Amino acid sequence: MCAVAYWRWTVNNRYYVTFVASKCKVAPLKYQSIPRMELQAALLAVRLADTLCKELKHKPYERYFWCDSSVVLHWIRNNMRNYTAFVAHRLGEIDELSKPNEWRYIPTKLNSADIATKETCDLSVLKE
Repeated sequence: MCAVAYWRWTVNNRYYVTFVASKCKVAPLKYQSIPRMELQAALLAVRLADTLCKELKHKPYERYFWCDSSVVLHWIRNNMRNYTAFVAHRLGEIDELSKPNEWRYIPTKLNSADIATKETCDLSVLKE
């Protein structure tokens, strides 16, 4: 599970992007479904964003959270909260630290946070 934070800003109609921070966790040895692990990664992302907003001098005008799991995005955007305790507790914290309209879908192939979760020695993925 991994979360990555970037700053993006504009000067004279030119966009600049820089890496700010990342946070990774090893998946637990006990089996967890992919949607549950994706939910854990979403929680990791909002916690990282919350820490950065508290600690950095410059505050963002807007925040976007990119997720490649349509299941997790559905959970976050859904008002009906009939979930298991595991999902409900994590969604509660995600709701406290973010807004549903800050969440966007990104295809897995374009998700830079997924690089840390893949077993690869191919550095060409960093160039894409």
